[in-house]
Amino acid sequence: MPKLSHTAKLTPKQKAAKLREFGFNVQYGKRGKTGKGYLSKVSREWKKVEPYVENKKQSFVFQKATGKTLDAVSRGLSAKQVTPGGFFLRKPRGAKKSPKYTVKKDGTIFYRAQGPKGGRVIEEIHPIDPELLAEDPPKAILALAKRKDKVVLTVNGFNSSKTLTYTLDALAFYVAQDLLPKFLDPNIDPDYSKAHGRKGGTIEEFCDIFHVKIIKHVSAKDSKARSKRRVSRNRRR
Repeated sequence: MPKLSHTAKLTPKQKAAKLREFGFNVQYGKRGKTGKGYLSKVSREWKKVEPYVENKKQSFVFQKATGKTLDAVSRGLSAKQVTPGGFFLRKPRGAKKSPKYTVKKDGTIFYRAQGPKGGRVIEEIHPIDPELLAEDPPKAILALAKRKDKVVLTVNGFNSSKTLTYTLDALAFYVAQDLLPKFLDPNIDPDYSKAHGRKGGTIEEFCDIFHVKIIKHVSAKDSKARSKRRVSRNRRR
């Protein structure tokens, strides 16, 4: 897994090497290939990954994936997060290591990482059903989590700062009454259209960009207790 730097400026050759690690077919820097055409392709492809590689506010790690796993991930994440060789996943704040993930056929992603004090951070990313969203927007959000869960809306994989303190009910109301209507028709709000353009999107585009994330924290004490219970159950079998 490539280690991503959020501080150092990368040279075109270094960018090309990382793009190849991400699955892109770029030839710049290989066997003396340094022509303008090769360099231009590096620049074009780098723009696709730059928000995840060079972002200083939210940290992402690259997870390699192929075949059915990559197909499932493509259904569950924003298209911008996915590359020909894998995908970018936001690293939980304070996590010591990269997340370990599993993905279901419908694209739902479960991942966990070790927290700064030895506990665990467990996060789930759920795709929003476009048909249900068109029919009943609040229900489409409420169906993805329990009301006691800590939830946040993601935007192309980034945690939405606006929804960090929302309850599930508040998130459903926000999507149904505010965000979705403006996304479909930005002209209903001059400030929104000024920031995002006057052309609206579709339900399908909304569901590609926005996802619901459930965040759970397990303390080191609880994590050890669960491990002991699992060991005890396994011994009795």
